[in-house]
Amino acid sequence: MAVWDGRTPPRNHVLRAYLFTLTNWWFDYTGRRGELLDIHDGSVSATYHPDTTTLSVIDHDRAVAFYWKRDTSPIPYYETCAPFRSVLHSWMRKNGAQLVHGAAVGTASGGALLAGKGGSGKSTSALACLGSSLQFAGDDYCIVMEDERRGYAINSLYCTAKVVATSDLDRFPALAANVVNPQRTAGEKLAISLEQERAGNLIERFPLRAILAPFITGAVDTDVVPCSVGEALMALAPSTLSQLPVSGREDLRFLGNMARRVPCYQLRLGSDIRQVPVKILHLLQTLGVHDAVSEEALVRVNSAT
Repeated sequence: MAVWDGRTPPRNHVLRAYLFTLTNWWFDYTGRRGELLDIHDGSVSATYHPDTTTLSVIDHDRAVAFYWKRDTSPIPYYETCAPFRSVLHSWMRKNGAQLVHGAAVGTASGGALLAGKGGSGKSTSALACLGSSLQFAGDDYCIVMEDERRGYAINSLYCTAKVVATSDLDRFPALAANVVNPQRTAGEKLAISLEQERAGNLIERFPLRAILAPFITGAVDTDVVPCSVGEALMALAPSTLSQLPVSGREDLRFLGNMARRVPCYQLRLGSDIRQVPVKILHLLQTLGVHDAVSEEALVRVNSAT
């Protein structure tokens, strides 16, 4: 994969003229999802992102990708938390994997994917599991791979997390030093890097045993209850498809098949976030995840701390 910026114009004068025209009149050259009308097809995925002035291109036949930024202006925090998202999504989809908008926590024997729109509580739930026997695989995005014999597996992609406001970060004071954008503009989330100090709490891969659709109830206690495939798909699909410019029917088909094959639940979130890992671990135990500690043992740990 080649990455460069536009400070030095390309030597090829045709490419130089095209990039200049694209970045100044992108609305004439792109479709509704940012796809380049003259280039984007089955073998080449090409999207332009005017908000970040970046161009992502992947040639599947040659297995090469390019990421170009118009200038050296700062990259928005959401891009630094999830770089090369369009390229990675397009490449994975062609190779039997799916980039999913969701958080994921688990153990080596299995774990859960937490899916939902922004503000549903998936980031808070995933961060609440740090320090428990559940390990963190992702917050906003992760990779799901299909294995016909063994079902699905979660693969970690980015070692970052985002929370909406300082009040959310106050629930996790130990993470305050890991905020990568302390100076924020209005509407910016707090981005947290977990790669260094929290390396022991991270996991690269685990079998997917449950899909959880979190939502905030306003009560104190957290509970897990079964939900329908349709409810799980509504938590998975809209946010995933809307955040991936080259998404389409193949992505929806993958998500639908996954929701039909993996047990689905609502994670009804209460205000006591210490209960979140307890409830998820208990669910995993009932689903046969043998290395999930008992609920009683975790309650004793929480009480001691």
